Amino acid sequence: MRWPQLGVRYRDYLRLRMLPRRQPARVRFCGRVVHIADPIDFLTMVDHIFQRKIYDFVAGPAVRIIDGGANIGVASLRFAMRHPAAHITAFEPDPQLFALLQANLATFGFQQVEAVQAALWTHAGRLPFTPDGGLGGRLAQSANTARVQIPGVRLRDLLDDPIDLLKLDIEGAETVVLQDCADRLTNVRRLFVEYHGRPEAPETFPALLALLAGAGFRLFVQSEYGPEAPFLARPLRGGFDQQVAIFGIRDAAQ
Repeated sequence: MRWPQLGVRYRDYLRLRMLPRRQPARVRFCGRVVHIADPIDFLTMVDHIFQRKIYDFVAGPAVRIIDGGANIGVASLRFAMRHPAAHITAFEPDPQLFALLQANLATFGFQQVEAVQAALWTHAGRLPFTPDGGLGGRLAQSANTARVQIPGVRLRDLLDDPIDLLKLDIEGAETVVLQDCADRLTNVRRLFVEYHGRPEAPETFPALLALLAGAGFRLFVQSEYGPEAPFLARPLRGGFDQQVAIFGIRDAAQ
């Protein structure tokens, strides 16, 4: 892992690299002290979001952003820094991560970010959830495997008005959630979704791509994780055998 030079001091990078996974810590980031849940997850997010600028876009001041799967708030911090007049809603279902998200937003004083402890789903109500202390918390397959119950919010209900960026990193729930609001995706100008492949579940990647293309997005696809020799072995990471980043943009939004 390389040093994400933007926002993190090199000595802090070295310290975080020495910490074990799922070790909560505090670190100075962009001049403020932030709370993190996992050092490697944090460095990875900073590298992708601040160094590589994967979510950056150019728009006017009245920007509307939905951050689905906000974790500790690194993406929402970037959005608020770049778009001070934006209306940003950050959804994070994991109770522990949500507390860190709130603390980090308060540290920077970003009032334009509304933090909501909920999962984006196909309907509102209580949902079974299994946290993992980092990026991999997800809706449970059944109530028997859940460790907590969390609120659910129907994404479809949030898409009546234009959305400048919809970010979805919701650990395997992305296809069914987007299928539920397919006819309202015309209100979304830019979309990021991380597809998670479950080896024990039916393959939905082709259906997801077809849905997004049918909604009028031009798609750009990047593999984030996958087996190097899938004919021989398909090792899992976090219970998934592949993760794919999908960027969708409309020509008028470029």
